[in-house]
Amino acid sequence: MMLGDVSNPTARKEHVCFWCGETIAVGESYFRWTWVSEAAGETIKTHPECREAWCTLPPGDNEVPFAGV
Repeated sequence: MMLGDVSNPTARKEHVCFWCGETIAVGESYFRWTWVSEAAGETIKTHPECREAWCTLPPGDNEVPFAGV
């Protein structure tokens, strides 16, 4: 499994937070990274507070790896 670089851009369009499912609004800061495994890959986008919550979970509690843990 490979993780891409983590970035912290400002949204130019609306996105959906992978963690909470709420909208990431235009102009709002968010975290973005990609992961690729043998069978799948995805770009993950989360609110900063959702990223922080995700980091508090023990390893293995998520199917998708969280960059920075």
